Amino acid sequence: MAHSGPPPPLSVFLFGYLARRTISNAHIKPFLDDAATYSHQLNVLLPLVAEWSRVALNRLRRLRNDIAHRGKPEALLTPAEAAEVLCAALFGFRYVGFLQSRIA
Repeated sequence: MAHSGPPPPLSVFLFGYLARRTISNAHIKPFLDDAATYSHQLNVLLPLVAEWSRVALNRLRRLRNDIAHRGKPEALLTPAEAAEVLCAALFGFRYVGFLQSRIA
């Protein structure tokens, strides 16, 4: 039976994340609806996104250290690279907030 009502937040997040990675919206929705069940989204896609975000967060940390200790980054970022580390920073910030709310 098809899901009725609004899509689950994880699906909404993954749709937005995949759309920012230059994947056609025409391919994302059928993939998330038909191929990547909620279990696959949770157990396969979300860990991949978290790993990509961890890598981007480490890059952001290195950039921060370059600026703090040398006054400038080692290399300038392209707009796509800047968008990636910004998205990772937002993801990390929100994820830590989520974890804190679960612990409290």
